[in-house]
Amino acid sequence: MERLTICWIDSYGNEIMTNISGPSDEPDLIFCVAAISGISNAAETNYTLGNITFPGSGAPTPEPYASVGETLAVIHNDVLVTQFQTFYPAPMKTLFDAGWNATDILNATFDAFSVQCFDTLMVPQSGYPVQTTPAGWLMRQAAGVRESYIVNPSITVGKPNRRRMVVWADTFGERVLYAYPMMDVSDNWLTAAAALSNAAVVQTWEGLVAYTPIPAPFALPYAGVKDFARLTFADAKGNRANVHVPAPKLSIFQADGKTVNPAAMGVPSVLANVEGYAVAPQSGLPLTTYIGGVLVRNKSRGLQ
Repeated sequence: MERLTICWIDSYGNEIMTNISGPSDEPDLIFCVAAISGISNAAETNYTLGNITFPGSGAPTPEPYASVGETLAVIHNDVLVTQFQTFYPAPMKTLFDAGWNATDILNATFDAFSVQCFDTLMVPQSGYPVQTTPAGWLMRQAAGVRESYIVNPSITVGKPNRRRMVVWADTFGERVLYAYPMMDVSDNWLTAAAALSNAAVVQTWEGLVAYTPIPAPFALPYAGVKDFARLTFADAKGNRANVHVPAPKLSIFQADGKTVNPAAMGVPSVLANVEGYAVAPQSGLPLTTYIGGVLVRNKSRGLQ
C-alpha cells in the first residue's frame, strides 16, 4: 500500500497535511491532488507519494515523557547556517540536562543521532543538507508544535528533495505524524531517531517532493485550513476511509452550509478520482462507495 501526502497553505499562512491511501505502485493516485485542489480555498504547495513500510522499531516505553504530547524539538543548520527544526515525540528523559529542558549535546544517543543527520536531512528553505545539529529542547503538552511543509522548489544542490513521513505511537495508544525533509533516505537515520524516543515507529513512507503551479489561497468563507470538508467512503466490505478537503469552497455545500452536495461543481471529479484510485487503509480494498460529506469547523485534526 502507498500513501499520498498533500501539503496545503491558507491565506493566513497556516499549513496542514492530508493523506490518501492507495494500492502499491499506483502513480495515478496523484490525480486526486488536482481534483481536491479544485474544491478548496487553500493552496496546494507540494505532495509526496510513497509506499508504506512498517519498520517494527519495538514497543513504546512507559517512561517519563511517554506521551506523544511531549516533544523533543531539534535545531539543524546547513552550510549557510540556515536553521530549521525537526520533532520527535515522547523523548527519552536521559537526553536532557539536569533541568530536564535543554538537550545534553554530549549525550551519546543524541550525538549518534546528530552524526546520522549530517548530509541526510535537508534544510527545506535552502535546499542544502544539514551540517550541524547544535541543540534540542523539550516542548511540553501545553506548547504547540509548528511544522513547516514548504520546501524551496527553485534550489537543488545535486540531489532531489525528498520527504519522509513517520507515524509514532506511544504507550497510551496515541499516534502522531511528523514530516522530515531528506536529502537521502537512510534507515540508519531512522534507527538513530527512534533511539531518541519512548514512542515506537509504526509506519513510514517517503518520496520525492513534487510541485505544481497553483494560485494563491483565497480569503473566503472557510478560508482557514482548520475548517475542512470530511468526505467518507467505503470499500466493498464496509470499511470506511475519510478524505479531508481543507478550507473547502462554500459552493460545494448544500443550502445548510454543512452538507456536501455530491453534484456541486468539482465534487464529482473528487469522487471519481478517490473511487478510482484510493483504498481503505484497514483492508487495502478499493473505495467504491461515497457515503457522504460534512463540514468540520475549527478543530485540531489528528492523523487520518
